Amino acid sequence: MSRPLYFQHDGHSRTIVGIQVKHQLKGEIQYNLLVLDPAHKTAALERYLKENVGWQKLIKRGVHTLKKPQYQLCYIDPGIAGADEVEQLKTLDSIYIEF
Repeated sequence: MSRPLYFQHDGHSRTIVGIQVKHQLKGEIQYNLLVLDPAHKTAALERYLKENVGWQKLIKRGVHTLKKPQYQLCYIDPGIAGADEVEQLKTLDSIYIEF
């Protein structure tokens, strides 16, 4: 079973569930992160997915959308933490050290 990646900035977390690779006509490759964002309404995403229309605007994120100066990418190694501990690990603490 693969584990999701948690993508954070300024206290806002989103879950990366995949990567879309598109091969462009001129041989270039475009990558988009497929991201579930709790700021989007679940009902809207569910409706768009059922209709297979409009879902891309809610979950596709290209490099051009990464505008914050700093991001964290977090994951949980399988087997290290039990179910209760995994829930506790969803709250992250960090220390920023500038040299």
